[in-house]
Amino acid sequence: DQVIINDCASDTSNHIYVIITGIEDQAEPKISLFPNPNDGSFILLLHQQRDETYLLTVVNQLGMKVTEITLDVRWGRSEHRIDLRPLPMGLYTILLTSDSRQVVRKIIVE
Repeated sequence: DQVIINDCASDTSNHIYVIITGIEDQAEPKISLFPNPNDGSFILLLHQQRDETYLLTVVNQLGMKVTEITLDVRWGRSEHRIDLRPLPMGLYTILLTSDSRQVVRKIIVE
């Protein structure tokens, strides 16, 4: 609020000062799996803006865990060759889980 007396305006009341100390980057990583379909061997390509450790979990069509792999991913572009041969043919779910996010992708093994 502002008060005006004799054509003189007062300073506004209720000042609120905000100090921003940091903003956590929540940008999602860009993830590619190729080739897809594959024979159980594929490349996981990640582009992200921070270092992070992921747990890669592969789940079959029945919801059973096939394998788990820990991946240390660094800032920028990182490429990981994943070899799960000899997986039976079928559709698999790839879960990439870290402390702050989970990404889900599908692959087909032929």
